[in-house]
Amino acid sequence: MLQLLTIILSILVFSVLVISMGLKKKSAVKITGIMVAVVLLLGSVIYGSCYAATVKEPSIAVVKTVNAIIEMFLGKDSISEIKDAPLMQHLWFQLCVYAAHILAMYVTISSVLIAVGMRMLTALRLMFSRRGNVVLIYGVNEETLSFAEKLPESERKNLVFADGNSSAYSSEEAILRKGGVLISGDEGKSPTVHFVKKIGLRPGTRKLKIYAISEDTDANLRFSEGLMSALEKSGIKPEQTSLCIVLKDEERGSGLLAAPESYGYGSVFAMGPMDLCARLLVNSAPPYTQMEFAEDGTAKEDFTALIVGFGRTGQAVLRSLLMTGQFEGSRFKAYIVSRDGEDTTGSFITRYPAVTRYYDIKMLGCNARSREFYGFLASHAKEIKYVVVCTGTRKDNSEIMEELSVYFRDAELDPVIAECRTGSVSILSGKGLKPCKKSIYEPSVLCTDGLDAMAKVVNQWYCKGNGKSAEENWKELDYFGRVSCRACADYVDAFLKEAGSSREPVLKEGLSLPDGVLENLAKSEHLRWCAFHAAMGYMPMPQDVYDAREAIYMQQKAAGEKDLIRVGKDTKAKLHACMIPWDGIDALSEHESLVTGHTVDYKQIDRDNVLAIEGQLRELGAKK
Repeated sequence: MLQLLTIILSILVFSVLVISMGLKKKSAVKITGIMVAVVLLLGSVIYGSCYAATVKEPSIAVVKTVNAIIEMFLGKDSISEIKDAPLMQHLWFQLCVYAAHILAMYVTISSVLIAVGMRMLTALRLMFSRRGNVVLIYGVNEETLSFAEKLPESERKNLVFADGNSSAYSSEEAILRKGGVLISGDEGKSPTVHFVKKIGLRPGTRKLKIYAISEDTDANLRFSEGLMSALEKSGIKPEQTSLCIVLKDEERGSGLLAAPESYGYGSVFAMGPMDLCARLLVNSAPPYTQMEFAEDGTAKEDFTALIVGFGRTGQAVLRSLLMTGQFEGSRFKAYIVSRDGEDTTGSFITRYPAVTRYYDIKMLGCNARSREFYGFLASHAKEIKYVVVCTGTRKDNSEIMEELSVYFRDAELDPVIAECRTGSVSILSGKGLKPCKKSIYEPSVLCTDGLDAMAKVVNQWYCKGNGKSAEENWKELDYFGRVSCRACADYVDAFLKEAGSSREPVLKEGLSLPDGVLENLAKSEHLRWCAFHAAMGYMPMPQDVYDAREAIYMQQKAAGEKDLIRVGKDTKAKLHACMIPWDGIDALSEHESLVTGHTVDYKQIDRDNVLAIEGQLRELGAKK
């Protein structure tokens, strides 16, 4: 019994020692360095004193001592050569000799023990993380590690990192310190059913929240598609999963969302890194904060933006400003500064034709530090409300921002001056704004619960009366519908500013909207809605297309078909009949009502969207 107890205790002590080394790699390295010094000292004292007593030639004694110390680290010993030395006749000295050799071996195999300890700790954490929800982060770098630290404590209990790159191993210690584990190599690159089992996910109620936020956006997509296949084979229900993914093209994320006819993730939040930066920009420095509004809710001035650089980031900034910079009584205008002029805008214009065709977008083909550009500023600076620098290089951004800041300050003007680049946003100045720098790798940006909270309330308002919960209705909403609800939610505070109010007073006293104010806010909502569709690639529906679709509708109706086409909206061709001025909406509503036999009032829909804000804010507050 005593022998068994000795064996078990020895194993436990050794395991604790090894695991602690895996958890505290830096400390273990430091301790190992100290042990090397201790072994050198002990070896010198032990073998030096013994050889000095047994070897007559001092030079030979020195050489033998050095050789014996080297052999200590190699797992050998020269004890037989010094056994007759006077000191070796004492038990305490013999114990010191063996202790020195054990320390030397420990130093030699410490790197192996550290690696084994990390593997053991990873295995233990995976074994004990079978309860509670799992948070999986794909991609290991400084930004994702920082993101993990900022997650709520509840989400860090079962934290798993996955990465197929060998460089991820260097961060394993940091991951273990955060309470997480790393799955790397082929398994971290191409997840299989074994991967799903390894993280302890089974069909049931446990949730899996995935953040595919590697810098390699193509790898994010491959990993998410591979994991989706593994989840399906493992029988994991879509409602158990949610995905936040950074992609080059956010529309590709729609194929990852679960649908009645196909397996997918229960919730998908997909954005490109440039689109995320642009959204972070307009949330950090909302265009409405730079505007003044009259008592009737109309803007007192136009909203004019200046965008320096028109690569993918500049294009994303233009689309975001277009969607959030629409106000009744105001005209949206944007000046684009690009030394390449219109030579690089072909793809953008092809994909979003309505943006440049129906909005005042002017291209300046010059350098933002040229005489030509500053000559332009001399006559246009007073109208500019918003300046975004996104040239693509940090050095150019910094220098141009500083020069523009000095220029506008000397002119006693205070527009928003911001830098937007892949991964972060910096606000230098702006009316009522404090300088700040924000990263897209923040829970407030990437965590779908926070971002979509208001969007889910907006969607539930649209679905009122269908007897389903907000989560159920959100799950059934297609990808475009989710993006639309998010855009609507992002504009709520602009409506309140136009009405001369804000969230807190509305929650305390309600939102009072005289008829004139309501009508102007409804016009702003129509402008916002049109700009959103233009920024998503839609165009106004030509009359001949509308007439052709109306004829098809009438034929389907006469034949008694159930799935009738939507006359005024063609999602495949991205055409919408409602993308017209406010004054033309009544005629469209009357005609569509006559054709379909159902009363349609598109102006009233815009008014209802505004009137819903108070109830939506109260519903949002009740959920917190």
